Amino acid sequence: MAEPLATGASAAKFIAGLRPGYTTKRHNRIVEREYEDRYRWVHDQIQREAKDLNAMEEELSQQNLTFSGHRGKREIEIRRAYAQQWRDRKSEGARKIEDARDAETPLHAAWRRIVGRSWPEDEHADEIAHLTRGWVDVLARYGPGE
Repeated sequence: MAEPLATGASAAKFIAGLRPGYTTKRHNRIVEREYEDRYRWVHDQIQREAKDLNAMEEELSQQNLTFSGHRGKREIEIRRAYAQQWRDRKSEGARKIEDARDAETPLHAAWRRIVGRSWPEDEHADEIAHLTRGWVDVLARYGPGE
């Protein structure tokens, strides 16, 4: 009894796969949304990191520890935490994009060539690379942490 349902589901999946226009449009939308979300996320996190660093500075200045080794340690902890979040967010987004690309078949690739619907480019890639360079440097210098 379960076998005809499984066969029906497989047939439906196969037929849906024959709609390359719909699938490529949907995959482009997934990729574009990921790029937009990544851009917005980076800007939000940079603002949060700045607030956290300012709060740390105020706290340490009230304790007269502004120029202590404790300040450097706390700053590295804060920066490392945001760097790790960036690394994880970037990996998660890259996997989404990779999954969308892997889901396409040679039929979809042919459709993309015929219609001229290429994969979307990340128009914010240069800005994101510039904004996240500090986080990348923190991870390279101090590692991902404990």
